[in-house]
Amino acid sequence: MTPLTTCPDGLMCEKPPMANVNIRNLPDEVHRAIRIQAAHHGRSTEAEIRAILERASGPEARLKLGSYLAADALIAAIALANGFAMATRDTTPFERAGLKVINPWEE
Repeated sequence: MTPLTTCPDGLMCEKPPMANVNIRNLPDEVHRAIRIQAAHHGRSTEAEIRAILERASGPEARLKLGSYLAADALIAAIALANGFAMATRDTTPFERAGLKVINPWEE
């Protein structure tokens, strides 16, 4: 039996099943870093990975299709998911994605 939840219109509806993701070939050092980060935040590794994915795919972090080159979008997604800053001369697309940008060519 599928659990019920309150839908946006206020009526009861079936709660959709949650997705599952398996990550293969994750380097040990990446897994270790996520475990340390999870402990720092007081949550499980699974909860930490879920938080990273939610942060990277939230409305403010979503990249609009066609607004960035594919390579820039991939770099921005990795940086957003890991909380990295970008060092680049072409700051505009990364600033629009919400990243902290450092332009080493400016004083």
